Amino acid sequence: MAFLESTKLEVKRKANFTCCWCQDIRNKVEVHHVIPEAEDGPDDEDNAAPLCSNCHTMYGGNPDLRKGIRARRDLWYETCAKMLNPEYGWPIGLDVPLLNFTREIPSTSTIPMKGIQFTDRNPTDADNPPLLYLSVYFKRSKYFGQHLPPGDDKWPYLEANMRFALNLRIQVRAWNDRDIFELMGFLTEGEDKYLPEFLRDAGDDLRNQFLRDRERGWSLHGPAPENDEHGSGDYFRVWRENDENRLMISTFTPTHAGISIHARLSGEMIRAFAGYLEESGFAEPFSG
Repeated sequence: MAFLESTKLEVKRKANFTCCWCQDIRNKVEVHHVIPEAEDGPDDEDNAAPLCSNCHTMYGGNPDLRKGIRARRDLWYETCAKMLNPEYGWPIGLDVPLLNFTREIPSTSTIPMKGIQFTDRNPTDADNPPLLYLSVYFKRSKYFGQHLPPGDDKWPYLEANMRFALNLRIQVRAWNDRDIFELMGFLTEGEDKYLPEFLRDAGDDLRNQFLRDRERGWSLHGPAPENDEHGSGDYFRVWRENDENRLMISTFTPTHAGISIHARLSGEMIRAFAGYLEESGFAEPFSG
């Protein structure tokens, strides 16, 4: 027997998807038995602990150290519950805005194509407005202007506005067909039309392994400024982590000083994102 998926998700959620022992947000957390299955430990939430592999190896295999796991877990649950309450301030760890609302937004004075906007709260609720507004536009050129002739480039332009005083604007591009198919394949959760041809008739094992690898996501980036060799510029990335869809937009200077905004997206928002890119023309291959 093993933990139910619903049990594992609840344990991870209560621990803010963080190891209850080391509390290091960089470590991948899994749900382990406090009393091992080999010792008839039950598959219930009371016997479940969110631990990274290092802490599980260090403490889970030692009967004496294992005694403190429940107390450590419960204290971490309490800490996470308090920090998730707005009364106590900004959330900790990986608790970043969950974008769960979307709406179409009109073109602007400098961008001729309509866009799509994602928010963490209902944008029409004046009493409880969103914390994060993420607007996405598709452009055919790196330049801005309503009357520019359409080009053959593919430029997603992203603007994040976070209350109360942070605004970040970036633009990145698809450089080749692989950028298009990898991003669209991730957003559509492996639709056949975005799979490499050799996988379309492949066995389930090979196909599933490819899809698991694809959960690492994909990045798009803009060109580096002229005469710059230090990795500065704009970056956009989507990936899956702890059973969630994640997105990050960043901009970096030549000294590697940077600003990043990190968000989670519900499955419905991921599909809406894919639909917008398909409708706008981003999903069409260059070779087509």
